[in-house]
Amino acid sequence: MLADAVHKEHKQMVHEKMTMFEGQYSRDDFLTMDDIANIDHRIKASSYIFHSSDAISMQQWVLAKSNKWFAYQEYSATVVDGDGQIPFILGIQLPEQLDWMLQYGHNNILAMDSTFGTNAMKFQLYTILVFNSKHMGMPMAWIIMSRYCAYDMVYWMRVLLQWLHLKKIDWRLNVFMVDDAEVFQCDVHLCSCHVRRAWLKNLITKVKDNAVRGEMFDRLGYIMHRSTNEDSARNEVDIFIEDFKDTQPSFIEYFKG
Repeated sequence: MLADAVHKEHKQMVHEKMTMFEGQYSRDDFLTMDDIANIDHRIKASSYIFHSSDAISMQQWVLAKSNKWFAYQEYSATVVDGDGQIPFILGIQLPEQLDWMLQYGHNNILAMDSTFGTNAMKFQLYTILVFNSKHMGMPMAWIIMSRYCAYDMVYWMRVLLQWLHLKKIDWRLNVFMVDDAEVFQCDVHLCSCHVRRAWLKNLITKVKDNAVRGEMFDRLGYIMHRSTNEDSARNEVDIFIEDFKDTQPSFIEYFKG
């Protein structure tokens, strides 16, 4: 790593200095890995932090990096819309991401992952992914929003589509997947392979008996693929929980959560 190389070279320089000037020390002679990490962070931060005020810094970043974003709406505490204050919205997409999205997203699958409350301001972060020729997910854009609102979602989605159509007028999707959707109330569903993977991971860690684990996984697969409506799915889930709640409480607690 670069930090390791810097630290090693610094120690060598200090050793040579001590050999030449015995007993003469300074704070810089005791440079640590944390010091190097902090210096590296400040250098990198200077490329996107333009001002001590977050609002002013954001405005200056938008002006300076016009080829790295597709949607920007400045927060306003004084101007209000139908849902309250005008929210902050920023859609980030690098030029190479735009090219990949045009290539791999056209007539293909687009997925959206949501992350909530992972920053001090509790903003929502959405990651847009497309899948390459090897079916590997590739992040194509990030959207940061100060509130969760359908109107705001529609806003940046429309802007993103217009942004893509400027480059390829016939660009379109086949499937749009989102996470945590209401299965029987939404035409856009969770990816079943991800759900099965999560179930299997928790079965392995929470159910010790191999035979019971296999039976539970088969039952869950039946619920996923054989349930034709909401009522039948709920009935199968209730039976599954009743059958295993006493013997496998750890997994049932996870499953119900």
